[in-house]
Amino acid sequence: MRSLHTLSSFYFYGVDTNGDNVIQRNELMKIRSFQGVDVNNPGNVRGNARVDYGMKVPHTDELIFGAESELLTDFSVGVNYTYRKSKDLYTLRFEKTQGKGDYYTQADYVLTNFVAGGTFTLCSTALVNGACPAGNVITTFTTSTRPVYALRPEVPVPVYQVLTTRNDYSQKFSGFELTATKRMSHRWMFRSNFSWNDYTQQCGADAFANPTKTNGVGATGASNFGGCAGGQIAPASAGSGAFGNDFINSKWNANVTGVYVAPWDINVGANLNARQGYPAVWRDQVSGVRGGTLNVILDPVGDKRFANVYELDLRLAKDFRIMNRFGLSVSGDLFNAPNKRTILQRETLILATNAAGVKNSRAAGYRITELQSPRVWRLGLRVSY
Repeated sequence: MRSLHTLSSFYFYGVDTNGDNVIQRNELMKIRSFQGVDVNNPGNVRGNARVDYGMKVPHTDELIFGAESELLTDFSVGVNYTYRKSKDLYTLRFEKTQGKGDYYTQADYVLTNFVAGGTFTLCSTALVNGACPAGNVITTFTTSTRPVYALRPEVPVPVYQVLTTRNDYSQKFSGFELTATKRMSHRWMFRSNFSWNDYTQQCGADAFANPTKTNGVGATGASNFGGCAGGQIAPASAGSGAFGNDFINSKWNANVTGVYVAPWDINVGANLNARQGYPAVWRDQVSGVRGGTLNVILDPVGDKRFANVYELDLRLAKDFRIMNRFGLSVSGDLFNAPNKRTILQRETLILATNAAGVKNSRAAGYRITELQSPRVWRLGLRVSY
């Protein structure tokens, strides 16, 4: 459960007018965003979060169907199907008056002139006269149109958080798995499986106060937990750092593992893993919006993905017995035998829109942040007694 103890902070725009690399009060221009504090009374140490003890208990309805058959004495196949629907899930909502339950709704937001969409060029340098200099083009891409909403001028910026039930919202999972297993006999065995999954969310008008398609991804400021972006549910591995662009969702996965016992009881093994690439959640950072900076998701999650990932691992091992009391195992493993270096993550915050509606590609956008590990050899020796 998410903690209700939040960090209190302000983020300011400022200009170092005297060039001393130290910010003075008169150099602070305006508040960019804030969290965990009442902006109208920053000296108030009273907590700005509470728990709604009348909220519903989250619950899940699940159906599982499965069948398995042994086709041969040592060979079996199976199929499983899972349907799951979860609702009455908890979330953090914002109320206008602490303790009153007067929650923000979509009526408190208005459409602004910020719209993310079109065909754009990612450039390794700043644009010159609106164009990327020759030789600096990284890639060109097309995104959907995404309207951006901001708080109405007369509505106070959200401060007070409530842990409560998210209304008009549910999640649905539907997936099947195929399996095949050959038990160890006649000096060999193998095990394999393939799964296909569809994990989506259903959002009504009351699910998110801000209709902007941020889905809570990379948004700053108290008001920016925006509406459903569409597509798949892809939980973020981490909010930032090495896994800041890792949104976990593969609609298909497969694995095959096998072992053969060669002459002199030498074990030869192989393992093949494969999965669909994780979603590339391209985002446009829109600044200057009342209530804080927004990272708008440009396409339904999963419409654009990184490359599919394949990895083959090999193993060779031999066991020795010494006077029936001591055992010695010698092994050699080769991970990622083909030495594939698939790109697993790129920086997905690829555009920046300022308060005037001017859009630009981010020089840091699209950079590689994670690669598949290279080929690795491992030699092992194990002694047992």
